[in-house]
Amino acid sequence: SGLQWPFGKDGESEEEFLLEDIEIDLSVTYDYLVSLGEEYIYEENPNYNPDKDDSPYLRKGHKKLYEGLQATEDKPEGIYRTTLLDLALLVYAYDTPWDATAQEPFPGATQEVWNVVEAFEMAFFQYAPVIPTVTRSSAVLYADNVKILWPDYSSAFGWGANRYRYLSSDPMFADGLYNSYKVAFESSK
Repeated sequence: SGLQWPFGKDGESEEEFLLEDIEIDLSVTYDYLVSLGEEYIYEENPNYNPDKDDSPYLRKGHKKLYEGLQATEDKPEGIYRTTLLDLALLVYAYDTPWDATAQEPFPGATQEVWNVVEAFEMAFFQYAPVIPTVTRSSAVLYADNVKILWPDYSSAFGWGANRYRYLSSDPMFADGLYNSYKVAFESSK
């Protein structure tokens, strides 16, 4: 984890937390998609070009959601299992039944969007060290896994009031912050 988000340390692969499986209850969205009908969901794109387009369907996001919300042996209908990365791509790059509109597209759509937001929020609280509460923030919320060091550490580096923070959930800091001065001092005894 760190400043290279969403990419791993190699700069190519994604961070592990983006590939973890998540589960979201989107039952109301599923009911809405069923009411739209498969003819609407699977409508083919009249301008489909196999050399340019990856799918012949007009509403790829609707199709992806509809199929992902179907009941399977190990989950009921309306439950969406995916990864955080795929969910981010779905809401960013595909059409969805709750695209930005002037009014709620179907009853319960607002709560469904909040269910999606909650999935992202849980990752932010677990992996993001600082979450500003407003644009010009004078207060900041910290998750329980954010460790803030005493000012002595920051002063040693001339950081002034800024204090060093790290995530206890980050495998790199699983044993706390490595302090080379402390290690050198203890080994000299």
